[in-house]
Amino acid sequence: MPKIRDVANKACVSTATVSHVLNDSRLVSATLRKRVLVAVRELGYTPDPLARSLRTRRSNLIALVIPDISNPYFPDVARGAQDGAEAHGYLAIVCNTDWQGVRERRFLEMMLRQRVGGVILNPAEVSAEELFALQRSRIPIVLVGQQIDHPALDRVAYDNMAATHDVLEHLYARGHRAVAHIGGIQTTASGRLRRAAYLAWVAKRGLPVRSEYVSEGDFTQEGGHRAMQRLLACRPRPTAVFAANDFMALGALLALQEAGVAVPKDVAVVGFDNIERATYSMPPLTTVGFPRYEMGKMAVDLLFQRILRGGDRKGEQRCLPHELIVRASTGG
Repeated sequence: MPKIRDVANKACVSTATVSHVLNDSRLVSATLRKRVLVAVRELGYTPDPLARSLRTRRSNLIALVIPDISNPYFPDVARGAQDGAEAHGYLAIVCNTDWQGVRERRFLEMMLRQRVGGVILNPAEVSAEELFALQRSRIPIVLVGQQIDHPALDRVAYDNMAATHDVLEHLYARGHRAVAHIGGIQTTASGRLRRAAYLAWVAKRGLPVRSEYVSEGDFTQEGGHRAMQRLLACRPRPTAVFAANDFMALGALLALQEAGVAVPKDVAVVGFDNIERATYSMPPLTTVGFPRYEMGKMAVDLLFQRILRGGDRKGEQRCLPHELIVRASTGG
């Protein structure tokens, strides 16, 4: 395993200069900083976490703050983050907020007091301004998901608007013109963006805007079940339903089954996230997927870039690809 002196020798600088670059503890010229970072990357050098925590007063823990650990979407992200953290000699801990802003802020305050090495956050309610408190305390933070878009924050996300458009175009191509939407929590960006994309698509296609066709859920299976029951009372009844996540789509499938409505013959259903249960539902669920494990791992990579290069650089935004996965719930 390479040592700090190996980095110094390769970059032709002193070990003190390497330390200043890695800890951002003293101004170093751009030329020397670049040489050190190139040497770090080429050698695969990782700072010793114990020594680093003693110098910086930060632990070798990374906190992953997520809104719902029971949703299979998030364990995949957590696994990627954990594997990435361990590769850097750090440990990842998971904090579950249950989509509650109070819990989210409490966890972030706790991370601030504990001086964790970094935070990866899928925000529920916290604002960009609140996150700057972490950055001012020199605790790096990376966002996962589309909740906050700010040029000073690092973020790994996917294009909610484009993915939703692809889903709805798939339904349109299947002949559906009465398409309803089961929305997520509207205090979250994913809930707002997917609803906005649905409404924009309805307007683009020149379809009637029916307020009763928008039935809010809460990202849970129970919420999707209740929302679908409300949609079944609509006249005319929608011929297709787009749910803002797979959990709600699964709840919608159950409500349709209980009502004796055939899927997809009478009503087609599509979800979002491609959780494993979507493959085995009855019928199997059409949905949108993207590489969640890679999201967690990529977030850790961005976090360590921030740790190594300091907190003054501009935020980096990375967008993951999405894929429409057509299954029997839409006649695929």
